[in-house]
Amino acid sequence: GVETDKVCEVSWSDMHQGLAAHIDRYRNSPVMHESVPDAYKPVMYSGGVRAIFPAPTKKIRQPRIRRTAEGGEGGEDDDD
Repeated sequence: GVETDKVCEVSWSDMHQGLAAHIDRYRNSPVMHESVPDAYKPVMYSGGVRAIFPAPTKKIRQPRIRRTAEGGEGGEDDDD
């Protein structure tokens, strides 16, 4: 293994528990907009095979581009 001082911590969350909650959270999310590359969208698997994500129930807005304090586009270090 690789030596490291990093520690993994696991905690219980009450938000978005279960498949139905995750589908409700993401099916109408801007992350599902057609302009967002497929590699960034949530996916579902059934029996180890990628399944079709349920269709949105309303029109999906285009995602907003986050800007940094310097005025550039957001990067990997941006928080949600």
